[in-house]
Amino acid sequence: MQALAADPNCALIHFNLGFAYHEEGNVAEARRNYERAIELEPNCSLFLEHLARLHFELEEYHEAIDLFNQAAMVGQMLPISHGLLGRAYFEIGEHGRALSALRLMVEGESNPGLVCVAKSYMVRALLETSRAYEARQIARQVLRNEDAEVRVLLELGEAFLRARGIDIAREFFEKVVLRREEALAARRRLEEILKIDRQIDEFLPQLYHADEEKLLRYINVLMKVGSARVAQTLVDGFRNSVSPMVREAVIEYHRRYGLEQFELLSAAESDPVDFVRQKYVEYVADCRYADKRRFMEKCLRSESEKTRGLAARYFEDIGSMDLLPTLEAAYDAEESEAVRTALRSAILAIKRRGQDAIEEMYAQLPAPRYAAASRFWRKALYLLAVLLSVYLVVHLLLRGVDAL
Repeated sequence: MQALAADPNCALIHFNLGFAYHEEGNVAEARRNYERAIELEPNCSLFLEHLARLHFELEEYHEAIDLFNQAAMVGQMLPISHGLLGRAYFEIGEHGRALSALRLMVEGESNPGLVCVAKSYMVRALLETSRAYEARQIARQVLRNEDAEVRVLLELGEAFLRARGIDIAREFFEKVVLRREEALAARRRLEEILKIDRQIDEFLPQLYHADEEKLLRYINVLMKVGSARVAQTLVDGFRNSVSPMVREAVIEYHRRYGLEQFELLSAAESDPVDFVRQKYVEYVADCRYADKRRFMEKCLRSESEKTRGLAARYFEDIGSMDLLPTLEAAYDAEESEAVRTALRSAILAIKRRGQDAIEEMYAQLPAPRYAAASRFWRKALYLLAVLLSVYLVVHLLLRGVDAL
């Protein structure tokens, strides 16, 4: 407090006081001092980040989001702040923005435990937006990470169970049982999954030994749960099925639960029935499967407007700079306004990714000595330089007077 009395307009002193009160749990004083620091130095990202964190802890998510975004505009945020921004977006249901912020945390954070927490929210956001394939890919990373907390494993097991992805939910609960913490809750969930497995066992032997109507009815029942065992059985019969409706249902099952059978189902690329081919395009587009890029380029020239739109959406997520000429040519030739809009979004998204890559490359170059300093300290150095210049001018003038 003596420092504040000596210089009541020092932003850094107010920030330090706010931080101390924040650590003590004195929310009112922490907020007041953080706000005063920002009032004195509005372009310091560190001050903005800490006030944003305070709002986040109070579950004032919209206020936290506004402050985190202000901090990102004036400086480089810490990885944990990107993670909290992602969490705030997740809590208000903006899952796309949550994913973007959480990815930035994962890229910059070195603590494996914190990375696992961020990835768990990414998985949950992906499941909320029906992006099951990507959710499974990230979930596998969490399963392989020995630093993952039991709480994270349980939450992801529950998330996949709600999404009816019972095979991967089982893996999370089994890992919890091995850790022996919260094992009772995990065992109960495993018992529920076992009951579902027994119900599946009643249907699997009957597949492909029934007429088309019954087969579609069985698949419709199995569609309520995602299981790799069911998927494999469906694929085994897919090649020999003469029913296009069955072939479409098999692809839809894999799309819905993000199950990876792209190559085994690739016969659908040249299926004689339009709606089967289109369902396969939807499967690849929803899963953002990179190895099907050439196939999806061909889809940009499809006679089907929906297929062209799906291809544009696919490239919006995974397209690279070398694809821009192809997309721009497709945009110029496209007659459908809806597809043109999708292609425009894809082109802009690829350009943004390219710009971000360039900025990241420059950020890794050796920086000038004071480049990493905050605006607060740069301003202080500037004022010091001005004072020194004034001193030198006055000193030289006085010496000139003495010489006369």
